[in-house]
Amino acid sequence: DVKQSIYRFRGSNPKNFTEKKERYIPFDDAKEGEPQKIVLADNFRSRKGVCDYVNYFFSLIMNAGDSETEYKGDELLNAKAKFPEKDGADVEIIMADKAADDSEDEAKTAEYEAECIAGKILSMINSGYSVRKDKESTRNADFGDIAVLLPAIKSKSEIYAKVFKRYGIPVSLGGENYIESIEISVMLSLLQVIDNPFCDIDLINVMMSDIYGFSADEIAEIRAEHKKESMYSSVCKAAESNEKAKAFIDSIETLRYDSRMLPLSRFIGKVMLETGHLDCMSAMESGTVRRKNLFKLTNFANEYSESWGKTLSGFVKYMKGLPEESFDTKGVPSGNTVKVITIHNSKGLQFPICFVAGISTTFNKKDSIGRVLYGAEYGLGIKYYDYQSDRDISAVSHKIIANAERSATLQEKVRLMYVAMTRAKEKLHISYAKRRQMWGEYKYYNPSRFIEEIPRKLLDYSTFNGRSENSSTFRDAVSKAKTGSSGRSYATSQVDYNGEATLPTGTPEREGYIFRYWSTNLLTLQVVPV
Repeated sequence: DVKQSIYRFRGSNPKNFTEKKERYIPFDDAKEGEPQKIVLADNFRSRKGVCDYVNYFFSLIMNAGDSETEYKGDELLNAKAKFPEKDGADVEIIMADKAADDSEDEAKTAEYEAECIAGKILSMINSGYSVRKDKESTRNADFGDIAVLLPAIKSKSEIYAKVFKRYGIPVSLGGENYIESIEISVMLSLLQVIDNPFCDIDLINVMMSDIYGFSADEIAEIRAEHKKESMYSSVCKAAESNEKAKAFIDSIETLRYDSRMLPLSRFIGKVMLETGHLDCMSAMESGTVRRKNLFKLTNFANEYSESWGKTLSGFVKYMKGLPEESFDTKGVPSGNTVKVITIHNSKGLQFPICFVAGISTTFNKKDSIGRVLYGAEYGLGIKYYDYQSDRDISAVSHKIIANAERSATLQEKVRLMYVAMTRAKEKLHISYAKRRQMWGEYKYYNPSRFIEEIPRKLLDYSTFNGRSENSSTFRDAVSKAKTGSSGRSYATSQVDYNGEATLPTGTPEREGYIFRYWSTNLLTLQVVPV
């Protein structure tokens, strides 16, 4: 499915798929010997409402003009999964719009968004929200049925974990940051020391690891005796009278010799085995995952050797420079907990209830702003400084490549959103933060095209005082709600301890297309399948 091609940073090119699909002939029409295609368009994962929502929006956003894929015909999801009948909407949009003081930073914004999601989770669990048990019956949803999908795990996962624990929600983080995991960080430090033992921080990290087992006191004692030397020189001098230091120096020197004799991937495998690092990590908690991470390191070494070079220092820099999504750590935990994982790691998985959160962050544009850019179709493009005019000048090729890279990045983000939204089996929530702090200033963002162009016929609201008959889209309705037109109040609801919305006295239970609030300044609207 080309719409799920989300590994551009690894060199994946969606055009390789689309060109073949366009060239191949449908199986029923193809003659013998002709390239054939069989389209698998039926969706056996999600409720019809989720499929309808996905189809509607991506038919607007994925088009042949600026997309590798035209979302129509065979690309549309054809809902075939059988679910018990249930009232209510299958998709909800959550807009977290907190009135914050100027001291708040982006972490606070993320924390508030997490609080909104936590309140919604508790509301669903406490109210007995049901999910499918089998084709004919349902059961009450539990925490283990819920996943929160984030664009990246590193920056916000701990915030979500902290908030959820404060709300009494069991939570587990999937996909620990690969580079920062203990098994990989120690290996990379060891490789750096083998290449250059005068890197003090890496050297101390290796010495205090389970491989060599130096304590902080032992390192401090070695350092105190030779303060004017580098750390490695201090250890070398200590080795004259310290057996532990001598064993360490002998081990490093042996590994340095081997590094010059063996191919990179074989050498890394030998280091894992001979130092006992692989066995030690295998004996730890989540040992199976840690073993896989170490074996994956040898695969990265093969990729690096084939494409870039064979030096240890270059490989370490290569690993630390890769984007987080490159590592695709699938360690999705089991048990009755809410899973917080990256969208990349969620690919191939499915959850009864999904929250797609943190999507108001800006895109990384590093591939289109460098002074030297490379495009497979256009070659090199250069931006240079002109001393006569005292300004940067971009060559035509640089501008062409920058535009192509920006377009490709945006399309990748669209496909990433498609993957996230299609993980939900029964209930999809999309969380959107209205306000973020950037460069010390607050920026207010309009909803993206995923939200703002929802036609009224797809929306189902709880009500306050008045109707929304003149509101044709989400944008219009939000504007009216916030300005108080049509007799509505934007922030008049309150929240009980379960996160349930309490409507003002006298509010009819249902009246037209108006908004349902979950907390003050938190707007929730339901998208109803039609």
